[in-house]
Amino acid sequence: MIGDLYPSTLFPNGQVEQAVDKYCEQQSLPVPSYITEHKLRSLEDLKDHDYMVPTLEIQFLMFLVGILDVETVLEIGCFTGYSALGFAEALKNKPNAKITTLEIDPKPILIARKAFKGQPEAQIIEILGGDATASLNLLHGQSRSFDLIFLDANKEGYADYFNKILDLQMLSPRGVLVVDNVLWRGLVADRTPANPQGNEISLAKAEVMDSFNKLVKADDRVEQLVLPLFDGLSLIRLKQG
Repeated sequence: MIGDLYPSTLFPNGQVEQAVDKYCEQQSLPVPSYITEHKLRSLEDLKDHDYMVPTLEIQFLMFLVGILDVETVLEIGCFTGYSALGFAEALKNKPNAKITTLEIDPKPILIARKAFKGQPEAQIIEILGGDATASLNLLHGQSRSFDLIFLDANKEGYADYFNKILDLQMLSPRGVLVVDNVLWRGLVADRTPANPQGNEISLAKAEVMDSFNKLVKADDRVEQLVLPLFDGLSLIRLKQG
């Protein structure tokens, strides 16, 4: 019980937090240089830097693929393909591996396709452009299910994507749905002036994410673990037994 009295935050300020984050990157499994170089090029080409996951999160996802013995990945929200390349690297020794990544915006799709074209590991990646809901229906029609689904797309669509994934039985029985940005700058938990991130747009996003987290919590088909990692990460699996 004593541990519950202490917050999970370990670091006294932002400077220490950034230093620890960099230290964790350096001590974790390496990200190949071709993936890092792609990220740097993408940052030069596009202004929407916030859409790209941090390096340590890529390392986490690559490690997760290994420990879960994943073969099939669905990514909802490809952006420039940075995380898809990480998945491909983690799956490169799996003979039956397949990654399907969805993206609606044509410009990052072009960047992703160019990056995938030059890498042998990326030949297991397919990009489906257009509306994600239509793509999910298409995949269901092909009787596709996935061992790992990574959801990092438009936040207002999270609830619909979640329900469609479950209704269409797209998550394999042993699969895990990983959902990004579920804490939204901490505003899901604290929207008082103590949180300096609370502008009008961020508060609206936080309301959406808070509703999504509660929707998942209330769904008796799944169980969820919400972690204070990155901008908040949920691990969701079908209820066991």
